[in-house]
Amino acid sequence: MTSRQYILLAVCVALFALGQFHRAAGAIAAPLWANDFALSAEQLGTVIGVIFIATIVTQAPIGAALDRFGPRLVLTVTIALVALGTYACLWATGYETLLIARIAIGMGLASTGIGMYLILARNFPAEDFGYLNGLMVTLGGIGGLAATYPLAALVESYGWRPVFAGLTFGTLALAAAMFLATKPGATDAKPDQDTTTLKDLLATPGFPAILLLSIVTYAPIVTITGLWGGPYFTDVHGLSLSATGAILFALFASTMVAGTVFGILDKRGVSRRLTTVGAALASAICFAATALFTAQGPWVAATLFFAAIFAQNFYVPLLAELKDRVPDAAIGRATSLFSIVAVGAIPVLQTAYGAILARTPDTAAGHENALLALAALIATLALAYLAATRRA
Repeated sequence: MTSRQYILLAVCVALFALGQFHRAAGAIAAPLWANDFALSAEQLGTVIGVIFIATIVTQAPIGAALDRFGPRLVLTVTIALVALGTYACLWATGYETLLIARIAIGMGLASTGIGMYLILARNFPAEDFGYLNGLMVTLGGIGGLAATYPLAALVESYGWRPVFAGLTFGTLALAAAMFLATKPGATDAKPDQDTTTLKDLLATPGFPAILLLSIVTYAPIVTITGLWGGPYFTDVHGLSLSATGAILFALFASTMVAGTVFGILDKRGVSRRLTTVGAALASAICFAATALFTAQGPWVAATLFFAAIFAQNFYVPLLAELKDRVPDAAIGRATSLFSIVAVGAIPVLQTAYGAILARTPDTAAGHENALLALAALIATLALAYLAATRRA
């Protein structure tokens, strides 16, 4: 790679890490904000969750803007918006102002996925897309890890406001780095002739099947690592919060390792379609096994969860396949549609899991039923994808 490509990749990793940090930091910030701003449980849930809603709502226009104006302008502006929202948190006086600040962060983060895919697609060899995407997931995952224990330690030592002030300046530096790294050029600009419409995208062979499978890419990971994995180990297996936290930390770390593994498989030319289906079915089997072997103890469950979350990173070859199937001029819009479906499925699956628990009197049985339902959904969509792409 050239020195410029190394710089671009480093900026993409930092941008991915920024998004991971903000999406995970709510667990540490939530009790602090609840205390400082006297938030009710409902208000706190809204403040934490609104970042995802804002990201989903903003995905489509961000994708269109990236195709129209290129990553240099769009990413610089949206990263600066994340910095503005982070800074606004410092001056929040209550629920409403904190909510506005979080919305700004969520809108800015809408570019952190699709923008990076566009940079990788237009600035690196096509055969390296899957590998570099996996590498970015691995290295950028440090941002999510930083939002756990390291963030808690910093907040305990200095308070959350100084930490967020430092994060503001760091984010502004990242916006400047993005502007300088993505110099205007043939690989950054939108191709001259682009007549691709949404109808054309949806008519692209295999693209609807990719969108269908995207429902169970990010959502199962976040459903377990970001919400129900904790209650599962504390309520079903009686583990302490510290032991549960260690398991969840390991589950999150598995996504970092998996990113590199799936990226290497893609670089070596292993069939993306078969890798995707095989990993999705493996994930489904592991989730089902977790439900069926609950009585075997927490460490069996933790091992099966680790394998399931690892396999869930099949979205790396799936995104590489998406990139190959759609026109270069429409990559921004195509990946924005992918993100809308994938991210939008997160609250749906989390809510559905909770609904199954609420309707099952026995807690352990409720988790077992929810995990079996999750496994069935992943397997069904994987097989539907397999059938649809065979004809594509």
